[in-house]
Amino acid sequence: MKKLAFLLFLISAFSSISFQSSAQEKNRMFNISQNLTLDGDEFYKVFKPLFDAGVHPLDYSFKIFNRWGELIFETSDFEQGWDGIYEGKMVESGAFTWKIEFKLVNNDDLKVYTGHFNVLR
Repeated sequence: MKKLAFLLFLISAFSSISFQSSAQEKNRMFNISQNLTLDGDEFYKVFKPLFDAGVHPLDYSFKIFNRWGELIFETSDFEQGWDGIYEGKMVESGAFTWKIEFKLVNNDDLKVYTGHFNVLR
C-alpha cells in the first residue's frame, strides 16, 4: 500500500509557528495539529484529528497519554476532541502522545497511528 506524508507549516499573525502532519492512504486523509494552546485565544483550543472521509464511524478510537504513559483522554466520537482538561484541571505545558485507531469503510484493516504534540500555556 502506497503512503504519502507531508507537513504543512502555518504562521499566525503573532508569528508563532506550528505545523500539522498529514497522512494520506488512497482515499483517506487526516490532519492533526502539533500544538494545543491553552492561552485563551481562538487558535488550537481543541486537539483532535480531522478526517476528510473514508473512516468507519463505529471503528474509531482517539487516545491521549501524558509523559508517563497514563491515559488521560479517550473517545470514540469523531466530533469530540480534548480541551486540555484532566481530572477537572488544565494540564501543564509539556509533551503528550496521541494514538488513533480506525478502520476504513472500504476494507476491514485496522489502521493505527501515533504521534506527539505539545500543550502550550
